[in-house]
Amino acid sequence: MRIYSIVISILIPALLCSQEINTAKEYREIDSIKKILTNENADPNRNNYIRVITFYARRNIDSSKVYLEKYTKLAGNSRIRFDAISRKVYILQLEKKYDEATKLINETIQKDSVALNQPENKFALLKLYSALAEIYTDTRDHEKALEIYYKTIAIYENEGVEDDITYYVNLSSISALLTSLEYHERALKYCEKLENLLIEKRASVDKDYVNYRGLIYITVHNYLNKSLIYEKLDEFPKAVVYAKKAEALCVEEKQHRLLPKTYVLLGNMYLTMEDYENALENCLKALELEKLYNYPEFKDMFLHIIGIAYLGLEDYEKAIPYLKNALKVTNVETAKVPILNDLAKAYQGLKNYKSATETLVLYNQLKDTLYSQNQAKAIAEITEKYENDKKQKEIALLHTETELQQLKIEQQSYVIYVIIGLLVLLLILGMIWYKNRRQKQQLKEAIINLDKEKLQQRFLRTQLNPHFFFHALAAIEGYIYKEDKQTATSFLQKFGSLMRNILESSDIDFIPLEADINFIEKYLILQSLNNNGSFTYAIAVADDVNVSNSMIPPMLIQPFVENAILHGVSTIENGHISIDYSKKDSNLIISITDNGKGITTSPKKASMLHRSMSTDIIKQRIENIQKVHKMEIAYEVFSAENTVVAFTIPIKYGNFTIN
Repeated sequence: MRIYSIVISILIPALLCSQEINTAKEYREIDSIKKILTNENADPNRNNYIRVITFYARRNIDSSKVYLEKYTKLAGNSRIRFDAISRKVYILQLEKKYDEATKLINETIQKDSVALNQPENKFALLKLYSALAEIYTDTRDHEKALEIYYKTIAIYENEGVEDDITYYVNLSSISALLTSLEYHERALKYCEKLENLLIEKRASVDKDYVNYRGLIYITVHNYLNKSLIYEKLDEFPKAVVYAKKAEALCVEEKQHRLLPKTYVLLGNMYLTMEDYENALENCLKALELEKLYNYPEFKDMFLHIIGIAYLGLEDYEKAIPYLKNALKVTNVETAKVPILNDLAKAYQGLKNYKSATETLVLYNQLKDTLYSQNQAKAIAEITEKYENDKKQKEIALLHTETELQQLKIEQQSYVIYVIIGLLVLLLILGMIWYKNRRQKQQLKEAIINLDKEKLQQRFLRTQLNPHFFFHALAAIEGYIYKEDKQTATSFLQKFGSLMRNILESSDIDFIPLEADINFIEKYLILQSLNNNGSFTYAIAVADDVNVSNSMIPPMLIQPFVENAILHGVSTIENGHISIDYSKKDSNLIISITDNGKGITTSPKKASMLHRSMSTDIIKQRIENIQKVHKMEIAYEVFSAENTVVAFTIPIKYGNFTIN
């Protein structure tokens, strides 16, 4: 408490004062630049337009559009024109008009492919690729985003494009995306590569370098991303070191706009380590800085962490105002759920059970509403994607038929000159037309059937999520009502990580075996907590199994692990579950063994096993995988002394790299 009191009273006011002066100065400079803008196509005038457009992009987007339109009219060569297009794409991204931005990028690349592949315009092509990857990231199409990023990096490294800043941004984006997908080791390699490049670059330039501020910005974000990776790897001392490096660099280079993000990361880490005083210190500093910069996307996080920190310090009266304010500030419905939960804990701490009960009622109502909305949204998105794809294919087929008809008309024009040739030509064209029509019809039917199979497969997978979620949420709610704070918090954190895995793999057909094993281990940890440690488990992977490159459908074996717990080991003492991964020929063998009473000893429980909703869905998923991906997946259930479920899956190899 002593540290942040000193910081708040001395450091923050000084920073705010200096930033108010700098901000006012920046506005005066922009106003003076606006007065000297002309229609002249000269470097100084163009640079002035770029500065005004960039300044207003995040402050007043309508003003940014006005000056972008004027800047576009100045374009006298392809380099300036492509720069104007890139800035228009950036504004569309800020407005979240992703379809318009994607259309503009693709049309530009297709229409100007020759010009964009010239050495002097190659950097413009790479900026368009980078923007496209950012759009795919924002719309959660992670595989396409990584594909574009890897392609862009390959061009930078193999063709020697002189645009270091965009290259560094792409490396940073790859590491951040891999971090969100929980490929932490791979993400860390990109962070270290970028860190070495930035150290070398900063050592070779001075502060007058035109992109010096950009180097500082990327360096800070690389430190923050590295800190986040170490946090996810539970290496908190390293995580704190890199977050502190980011803070020190922000202060040294007077990049105080990046400090709120740094402080909220530190606050979260200290909160995880139950160091509530340091969590409080960092988020109070962030809250003071937010008053200057007014970043609403951060404010609710600051307030929430402060409230949790006061909860940890058992200062419930101070926690409540911050939690209420966080609830008021946030405009994200999903963020309100944990805030309401913590607010209920604060009321319970004050023994205000009436308010605690009312808050828990709101918490449960909002949780149920959001769950229903998410399910409806997921189904609607899958259906919409299917319909859009089908329409695009129909349009393409109609376009092909139109071209064929045009060709036929042109060929028939020769009838006037050669009568005999006409008869032969008509016969040939008739045969070609009939054959093409039949092939197109067969292709159309095959495509529609394939899309239906994929839609059904993804819809069935969405049905697995509620079956699992209800069990976990019920357990968490039980600990909350028992006021077992430590177990509930641990359970909630693990469940959050598990839920993130499920949601991130919900639109991916295959995931690495490594990720699936990690998911199953997290699931077993949660179930062990839920059953008070009444059973043990072991996961064994044979040495010849490549867990990094072997790909399997997500959540394929989870329902059988669930059955082993619910209908096997949960009803006996000293229950044990073994999951073994081995390789036989070109197949992956997964065995799930439990020492329960077996299927045949209890007809009721055997019926429950075979009639399990999730097991039925798995059977349908396997049938669809066989149809869509031509993979013969089989499983058998044996029951003697132990119950064994054995999967045989053809090994599919793959990764995110581009050949």
